[in-house]
Amino acid sequence: TTEASLAMANELYARGATRVTAVKIDRYETGEENTGKLIVSPPKEPSARERLFAWCAECAEERGLEADRDTGQDHLLVMLD
Repeated sequence: TTEASLAMANELYARGATRVTAVKIDRYETGEENTGKLIVSPPKEPSARERLFAWCAECAEERGLEADRDTGQDHLLVMLD
């Protein structure tokens, strides 16, 4: 739902994300839109990066994916489906 999507984005921002961008958005005949992919920009501050990477790792592991390690990257791909 829109509410759930906003809650997820707000959670990412609360964990320090500087930007959350939905990509590969599917549009349906009903006018609804959906995506399972986000590009998340982590902050520079180490403890905020750690909180954000922990959330992303949990999300990846729930889907059977390998979690990204923090190697100083400027963007993370978060797969939701």
